[in-house]
Amino acid sequence: MRGAARAAWIEGALASMRLPSGQAAERFATLGAHACTDVTGFGLAGHLAEMIRATGDGVAVELSLAALPALAGATELFARGFASSLQPENLRARHLVEGMERAADNSKLALLFDPQTAGGLLAALPPAAAAEAIIALRAAGVDAVDIGEVCVTESGRPPIRLSLHPA
Repeated sequence: MRGAARAAWIEGALASMRLPSGQAAERFATLGAHACTDVTGFGLAGHLAEMIRATGDGVAVELSLAALPALAGATELFARGFASSLQPENLRARHLVEGMERAADNSKLALLFDPQTAGGLLAALPPAAAAEAIIALRAAGVDAVDIGEVCVTESGRPPIRLSLHPA
């Protein structure tokens, strides 16, 4: 927006946004996805919180910051103070995330609240199906990663727990 992004970063972002998500959605459906959403304006934290809320009480997600994919240049631009004008609105959801202080220096923390355009799909799959989905999607040329797991939570704890270790 302010001429700070390198041409290659912009080209990569545009290429990513042009990728259709139908093939991934179909694969998730055949493997028994419990839920699936596209990550858009509310950012990953907002969409993940909505998915957790829809499951009912007692559920949380341990989310691996290390596993979060980032477009080339994204974390560098965040570190330089660049963010979307919608990010402050999304940051209001930080009370839903446990471990923010511990992750304050993590370059990927801002990704949780970054409003996306065509940000990819977020799916909840049974553990055995998740590994199969990742293998199948990667074989089809789709960038797929495991970013966390559903766990039981105690009342009063935030629904998203940050882990600094790979999923």
